[in-house]
Amino acid sequence: MRRFLVLLLAVAACGDDGSHQLPDAPVPPDAPIDAAPDSPVTLTITRDGQPIQGVEVYFLNPDDSLVAKVATNENGVASAIVLPGASVTAVDPFPREATKGAPAPEKLLRTFAGVKPGDALQLTDHDEVGGEPMRVELPIHFSADAYEVHSTCGSTYMMDSPGSAFTPFAMIYLDTCETTADFVIEALSDGTKIGWFHKAEVAVSHGATIDLTAESYQDSVPEVTFSLTNVPAELWGADYDAWLLAGRGKVWQLEYLPLDVVKGTATDTFQRAPVPNTTAMFKTFLWSSSTPTIHELHTWRPPAATTSIDAGARLLPEYSAGPELDSATRTVDWSVTATGQTPDLVLAGIYVESNDTPAWYEWEIVAPYGDSSLTFPKLPDGVLPFVADDSAYVDVYELTTAKVPGGYDAVRAKMLDTLRGQGDFTDVATGPSGDAAFATYQLALAQAKTKAGKVRAQAVAAERARRAAHRR
Repeated sequence: MRRFLVLLLAVAACGDDGSHQLPDAPVPPDAPIDAAPDSPVTLTITRDGQPIQGVEVYFLNPDDSLVAKVATNENGVASAIVLPGASVTAVDPFPREATKGAPAPEKLLRTFAGVKPGDALQLTDHDEVGGEPMRVELPIHFSADAYEVHSTCGSTYMMDSPGSAFTPFAMIYLDTCETTADFVIEALSDGTKIGWFHKAEVAVSHGATIDLTAESYQDSVPEVTFSLTNVPAELWGADYDAWLLAGRGKVWQLEYLPLDVVKGTATDTFQRAPVPNTTAMFKTFLWSSSTPTIHELHTWRPPAATTSIDAGARLLPEYSAGPELDSATRTVDWSVTATGQTPDLVLAGIYVESNDTPAWYEWEIVAPYGDSSLTFPKLPDGVLPFVADDSAYVDVYELTTAKVPGGYDAVRAKMLDTLRGQGDFTDVATGPSGDAAFATYQLALAQAKTKAGKVRAQAVAAERARRAAHRR
């Protein structure tokens, strides 16, 4: 999975947590706004699909009074009855071991703020890819010199020799996909896609051989045009990802596709297999040259030959001043520009290190948006390893605002997972069409000066070079 662009970027390679089902109409929030006041709030914690027992969970009312301290049970579930606007905090839901000589955090906390009775919250974690990869055997396309193998488990690219009598194959790790996957195979010749086929409901397992050699290629792989309009002049860089979403998640993907913005407009074309019963999703990245802001615009529509986005109408306010934490009030404040849509929610992450003892902790929170300010709850004494004061080192390492269909109520249950990289944003793609927008505070004005920016900038440059070589 690829982590949402904040400080680090990890390239998305595989499917999601397997729970993404694309409905025909927007799904309701996990807890209706008018849920009974005595409906419990539940938090379910899992790693690689298995429940984690014994995690301490603190349920606090809006005034930070303690409702209950509950350990997750054998099903990974903790629950309590709270007032609307309460907070739920898990302490060390996924303990981490020291790596590369650096100790793991003393504490790692995750908080849902602004919860409502009946909420069914979740925290999930996935370990690195494990097990033996699958061998996916393909039918020969005698004119092809390469194949793109897409699936809800992951995607890869393989070279071949035209006319070869050897069965082409690709190796794919399962990572987080389930025991059944969907595949889309595209055959290429000199960079042009010349054939494709789609195979759904394929049984998969670690180390298995997936025999698709009996499938037949369809000849036509149509071109698709994607464009941005009304791009503000200060957004100097742009690129995008293109996906097809099916019931099991992302079944087809192209990533790091460059966009050249000229006088507020950018257009690109690519080939995409016309896979039935899917939704087309585009993730556009726009880099500000005047503020430390990275924009992401997410658009999903029924697949069409042309998709155009009015970027200027969908942007969120940019960050005009970086976030700062007031340790005494546990409040993060920042400043934004006057233009843009009002966000629905905010994610913040802080790192706090004691100057007196070798102790530190990380704390991430998702909350309803509140006018460029966010306050962490006051946990009971003894939960944190120390009390942060003016002598402590404090770093607000993550700040992202978002506007999503249905608002915070619609996505609260899974949003910490999505923004932490345990989901790939298909969670927000509810219904056959819609839009979402994100704005992330970036420590450097130019993305190439940061590790996250370098990863994406290098990938986009490689795609530009590949296209240039093909044109020659």
